[in-house]
Amino acid sequence: MLNPITIRVLPEFTGFNEKSAANYYKAKERINFLKDYVITPFEDQLKEKTGYTKQTLPKGRDVFHLNLSDYDFEVINEKRQKKPQSKKIFENINNYFGFLNQQYSEGIKRKDIFTINYQAYTTLDHLLQKIRGFRNEVLENDLKQTITYKGPEEYSDAVIVAPESKIQLNDSGAILYTNSQDIIQKLKVNTLKPFEDKLKSQTHYNKDNIPEKKEDILAQAGDFLFKISVIPEQTVSYAKIFNALTKEGKRVTKTTGELILLRDGFDLDEKIKEFYQPEKKSGTTYVSIPGIVERMQSLKQDYTNPSVNTRVAHHPISD
Repeated sequence: MLNPITIRVLPEFTGFNEKSAANYYKAKERINFLKDYVITPFEDQLKEKTGYTKQTLPKGRDVFHLNLSDYDFEVINEKRQKKPQSKKIFENINNYFGFLNQQYSEGIKRKDIFTINYQAYTTLDHLLQKIRGFRNEVLENDLKQTITYKGPEEYSDAVIVAPESKIQLNDSGAILYTNSQDIIQKLKVNTLKPFEDKLKSQTHYNKDNIPEKKEDILAQAGDFLFKISVIPEQTVSYAKIFNALTKEGKRVTKTTGELILLRDGFDLDEKIKEFYQPEKKSGTTYVSIPGIVERMQSLKQDYTNPSVNTRVAHHPISD
């Protein structure tokens, strides 16, 4: 039989020293413990109580209410679409039009390829349809459930958790859950984040000061040794690429997508126009297939930004 475990808040951060390092790791373990044995099982039961699942989605926004002890819980249930994998959409579009370009160079005739100015063209409508189609392929309905609660803010700095006894959706469970949430917040704000910030500051690197290659920096706090790896990366904002191409609104603005401007008969910037080399025949707008591929790569380059990935390895060296 397992004994109940008492989880307490920890002293506030006092500087980059051995005591703060020890409290940092204690805080991480206590937060993980409370999430595993209190937060997640309580929230799972509360969400299940609503009757909604990924297979049984609400038609609109539905709010479920439950009163436990002196706390009023709300679960906001909403149907949403999972955020599309913009990188996958980008790769599919790039591969598809690259394939069309290859087919044309091999003399293979297709109904979606036209010869204009001695090179491969396709219709603007076809380009927009493929973008929409590839996007729809990765869209998936999902259930979003947001939990909020109101009640007395009289929390203890310690909770007792019995690992063998699953938390229940009742008054005592509500008190344990809300008290645990308060302890987690205090551990994050007072103990965890200040130490992490101080630890990462040992490198002197940030988004405005990025090393040319991976660098490992050692830092020591008493009997705690840390290896901080600073890794330069290139982050691509694929969502911004698609905004640049297809963003629409009630009216035309400077952020309207370039393909939308082209579709609606507006002039493009000459540098952008050079990619598509648009031609209009019998009311249909045609765009260059190699130009599409080149433009996709150009946008990828435009929306690739340097970033820093900081990883921390911990080496306790005490007896």
